[in-house]
Amino acid sequence: MKFSLSNKFLIFLFSITLASKSLLASGCCGAGASLPNLIVADQKSIISGTLTRERLVGVDSTGSKVYKFKKFTDQEIQHLFGFKASYLLSDYWQTGITLNTVYNTKGVGEDSFYDSLHFGDTSVSIAYEFLPETTYSPIKPRGFVYFKITLPTGESIYDVTNPIDVSGQGFYQSTYGLALVKHFNWGDLSFFSEATNKWSRKVNDKFLDPNYSVKLYTNLDYQISPTMRGGISTAYNYRFPYKFLARTIPSSYHWDLSVSFTHSLGEGYSVGLTYTDQTILGPAKLDPLNRSVSLLLSKSFSL
Repeated sequence: MKFSLSNKFLIFLFSITLASKSLLASGCCGAGASLPNLIVADQKSIISGTLTRERLVGVDSTGSKVYKFKKFTDQEIQHLFGFKASYLLSDYWQTGITLNTVYNTKGVGEDSFYDSLHFGDTSVSIAYEFLPETTYSPIKPRGFVYFKITLPTGESIYDVTNPIDVSGQGFYQSTYGLALVKHFNWGDLSFFSEATNKWSRKVNDKFLDPNYSVKLYTNLDYQISPTMRGGISTAYNYRFPYKFLARTIPSSYHWDLSVSFTHSLGEGYSVGLTYTDQTILGPAKLDPLNRSVSLLLSKSFSL
């Protein structure tokens, strides 16, 4: 879906409005904006928004694990305006939705500049708390399983002629996840794992086989003060090999390292800042490496 300049401006204002009213859907977890859209604290619902600026810094086009890093004047930057909402359906069931708008910019050298604004992919999730915290335990965490469907509402590399227009992955996707969260007096410790299946689709009158990926997250939050939390998280991302137009695409993988700070403003409002770097931990293969900064704002509603 392409937009005129006036439509781009309206979508930009709409996205900024969303980002100014929300933060991270996980009430406990400051680090890692990529964590699942779950309510893991004693809340009825959460609306959250992110404004993320992500810059492509390195590519490995041969699969040799040797990355070529971009010059500062050759910038490929993505601005992601995200909105999330989660709602507790009952004591153990909850649902959530994620909407995105993507603004891409690309500068080559000192003068050339290209930009593009499109809707991103949309996801809807449902989660079940299979391990509730009914009595206090010093070691037993709260456990959640969740299922997420991602709809290809964005523009994919298979549907556009200019890569600057890409704002989605172009697949229907199903994700199955597990989350374990433990609250302590000093903060929180979380572990998330998920497996994603991208459904097969037709490209140039030929079917692109489905491909599978897994993600593993760890997240540590520390209560710095009654209103301030600091967090650090790591994530390992691995995509299995798959076939495309009679050739095999090899596996790819990379690591994320995120550091964040979250400040409670009172009355359920929180604001935060997250920095994520994919170049610090390794090794990595084939996946493009990025650095990003996210501004976050959220509103939670009590039970």
